[in-house]
Amino acid sequence: MVLRVIFTDHYVRAYQRLSPQLKEEVKTAVELFKNPVNHRRIRFHKLHGRMKSLHSFSVNYRVRIIVRMVKKQAVALLIDIGDHSLYE
Repeated sequence: MVLRVIFTDHYVRAYQRLSPQLKEEVKTAVELFKNPVNHRRIRFHKLHGRMKSLHSFSVNYRVRIIVRMVKKQAVALLIDIGDHSLYE
């Protein structure tokens, strides 16, 4: 099963502010994310607290992508991208 990924406007704006090198890392991580077999590799996990309805996965040790899963439709909404300050 391959997930369908939808990019929110907020995510696109945040992505456009990234360096060219980081954009390439993000593209690679998103491609890995589309196949659930790779989820352990990118440390995909459910969030807690006020963000308990969301998930996250890693681009690298510093950058994370916040995701809302729509399981019935195998869709993932990419909501935001950034460092750990996303969780604040």
